[in-house]
Amino acid sequence: MLFDYNTGTVTIGTGGAVPFSQAPLIVGTAISKTTNTTFTLNANGTYRVTYTLRTALVSLLGSVQVHQNGIGIGPTTALLIVGAPITDQVTFPGSTGDTLQLVVGGLALTLATGDNATINIDKVQ
Repeated sequence: MLFDYNTGTVTIGTGGAVPFSQAPLIVGTAISKTTNTTFTLNANGTYRVTYTLRTALVSLLGSVQVHQNGIGIGPTTALLIVGAPITDQVTFPGSTGDTLQLVVGGLALTLATGDNATINIDKVQ
């Protein structure tokens, strides 16, 4: 299990990955944080990613999708009202060495001040 979050206002352009600036809480060895935008799976299995992004009132109406090895998986979740949170989850098979990111699509997203992005990655089987 891995939990991480970001703090501080940030604008993420189309195709950019959401940053997670804090030290993650990690239980076990199945998941690790490679960079502030990338997580790596260290074991084969079934995984679930759950995330929430808190957008700023000045944000454009972008979208977010989980990417596995650079390819979108699961739903693309769009921001429908500026300042509203974006939250979703996806469950998928993963392999050792796979990388995960939350990637912005459509238009840029501006995250609110303070703690503005959270991610949970769980190995469920």
